[in-house]
Amino acid sequence: MRKVILVYVILIMTAIMAFLAGYYVKGYYASIEMENYIKNVDALKEENMELKENLSRANDQLTNLRSENMELREKLESLESRISSLMTELKEKSDEIEKLKVMLNEKNESLLMLQNKVKKLKDSLMILKVDKELLVTINSKIPDDREGAERFWRDTRKLAERVDPSLVQIVDEILYYIDDYFNWYESLSENATRQEVCEWIFSYYEDWGARQYDSLVSKFRSEVYSLIISHINEILAKMEEIP
Repeated sequence: MRKVILVYVILIMTAIMAFLAGYYVKGYYASIEMENYIKNVDALKEENMELKENLSRANDQLTNLRSENMELREKLESLESRISSLMTELKEKSDEIEKLKVMLNEKNESLLMLQNKVKKLKDSLMILKVDKELLVTINSKIPDDREGAERFWRDTRKLAERVDPSLVQIVDEILYYIDDYFNWYESLSENATRQEVCEWIFSYYEDWGARQYDSLVSKFRSEVYSLIISHINEILAKMEEIP
């Protein structure tokens, strides 16, 4: 009986010791877990503090960025306003430039027209200079000898061609009849009597070639006078066109 009781006691003691050992082990592991938990909590606290500090710095940076953004917006609005103002000024200047271009083109056209008129006037004055030479020539005395007269009309022909080529035909006709004229003109002897002079004068009206020569000379002079007057009128008209 005692042995049984002793066995029970031993079993009970063993169970108690096992329980205490398990409790101790469990407490030991629990304390280790608690320490790890505390360490993790401390680490999380430190991390949280760092996050808070980072968040605070981020908030400060965000505040600075917002402030800078506001300044940039103000500057941007100022720049936009300035750009709009400059674009308006540029548009006005562009319109002024276009107006100036139009005015300049008009002035250039007027200047070009004036230059053309002046050039035409200079050309007309050059023509008038040749007209004067021809006028002086035809108003001079025609030589009384055949060779001198031929030389006179050939020189006159060159001038006439410079003034107006249409005059050349009349001079050619004069040269054609010049021999007929001088045949009549030279038919009077130096010692002719009055009767012979009268007959010589009347023979002029019977000599068609001699009369044609004089008629062509008169026609040529008349044509030259009319042409020169026409040139003078043209020059006067051109001078009136010049402001």
